[in-house]
Amino acid sequence: FARFVLDDMRALQQTADSATLTVDCPAFMATYDGLDRHLARGAEASAWAQQVIDASSLIYARCQNSLTPHVGFEDALSDFLDWENTLRQLASDLESQLQ
Repeated sequence: FARFVLDDMRALQQTADSATLTVDCPAFMATYDGLDRHLARGAEASAWAQQVIDASSLIYARCQNSLTPHVGFEDALSDFLDWENTLRQLASDLESQLQ
């Protein structure tokens, strides 16, 4: 089941546009909300999913409060970059574990 968590991590990464520092909130929220299904799929998948949920909670909160589908992070650059880097590292770690 951990492979499905990895797929969701990649989907979350795809919602970000590093060039414009924006997130496609409808796509992000749909994927983020689906992470809960992994919490009941065994300890390994649950642990990975929880890390992704925790790492992405700030992005989720910004999207929830947004009136537009694309939220900019120019005013929270370090948060945006930290989120991207954390997801990248989690995905890399999980890919290594699955091989």
